[in-house]
Amino acid sequence: MLHKPVREKVQYITPDGVKFNLHDPPNKGVYNLDGVGLPPRTYRSVAGPYQHGERVISAALDPRTISFSFRHNGFSRSDLWGNRDTLTDILRINRPSDPDTYAPFNNPEPGQLKFFYLQDGHLVIRAIDVYLNGGVTYRDSDDIYAIQEDLTFTAYNPLFYDPTPVEVELEVGNNTITYEGNWEEYPTIVVDDQVENFAIQNTDTLYYMDLQYTSAAAEIITFDLSYGIKDVYNDSGDSLLSYLTLSSNLINFSLQPHPVVEDGENVLQVTLDSGTPTITMTYYNRYLSL
Repeated sequence: MLHKPVREKVQYITPDGVKFNLHDPPNKGVYNLDGVGLPPRTYRSVAGPYQHGERVISAALDPRTISFSFRHNGFSRSDLWGNRDTLTDILRINRPSDPDTYAPFNNPEPGQLKFFYLQDGHLVIRAIDVYLNGGVTYRDSDDIYAIQEDLTFTAYNPLFYDPTPVEVELEVGNNTITYEGNWEEYPTIVVDDQVENFAIQNTDTLYYMDLQYTSAAAEIITFDLSYGIKDVYNDSGDSLLSYLTLSSNLINFSLQPHPVVEDGENVLQVTLDSGTPTITMTYYNRYLSL
């Protein structure tokens, strides 16, 4: 079967969802791209008295910087000024996803860089959440009709991800989830309708969450384990963290890639004392680099 050729593309999406193509030849181009490989990391070490060297005890990924040069061709001075105005509007900080909670300087929201490319005959889309922290100075270039800017973004969460979420319905008993990313992922689990004492364990890592709580009919319980969140609450906004058993591990419950879990096949065991709720898990495949 013949496939339509895939053009590589780089796109920026504002917090309020406006899409802007950065690399879309022939009139727009990204070059000198840097910072999309393995993220920087910090190793933590200790040393005892009179010890030679140090012993590494932990490691953590650090924020990454992504930089590139951007050129937008125009054919007149009018094009230049219009393209400048568009770029400023797209990259400005005060574009909230929810105008009712607008507070850009107290809680600024990231935009999204999205990369489209062909790999092994398949279209690959990778995204990363970023904040602009350099560029858009509009220096003069040799072409009086073109924008030529060196843009710098910071990704405080340095992981790339497939922007299409994976949603699976879990059943009581064992559920095998084949995770395709190469970095751990912290899912969101929603338990919809009455349930008594819901628990879920990753039988490969042995981390689990055990909620000793009886919900009402039609009540919805959410386990939000996403980056920077870690919370359990119901659809009334009530926190249910106090109902977790002391041995529950909200921090480390996750989906793991190969070889932490063989072939990325995570077995999640669901138990409950009573009820027939709908249990839905949503996650993203996470990657260390493009």
